Amino acid sequence: MCIVMVCSRLFVCLWFQELLESVRESCSSVVGLPPAFVRDLVIEQVGTDVSNKLSAMNLAVAMQLSDRIIDEATDALKTTVDRLVSACDILHH
Repeated sequence: MCIVMVCSRLFVCLWFQELLESVRESCSSVVGLPPAFVRDLVIEQVGTDVSNKLSAMNLAVAMQLSDRIIDEATDALKTTVDRLVSACDILHH
């Protein structure tokens, strides 16, 4: 009787180990991510981050350039107005 119990336990233990290995093998193809998928995902994300950073940099440069142009135009207009006022003052005296 003792040998039957030991043998049956050993059989159950071996059967369970085979079952676990079978489940692991069948799940490994479903659960794991293919390396190409991971690589493409990382490259796509990096590309998006780089694109966003470049857009932000372009916007900053455009804002700086437009501010500079507006400042130059404002200074030129102020100088012109000052000259016209001076010319008008000279004409009226």
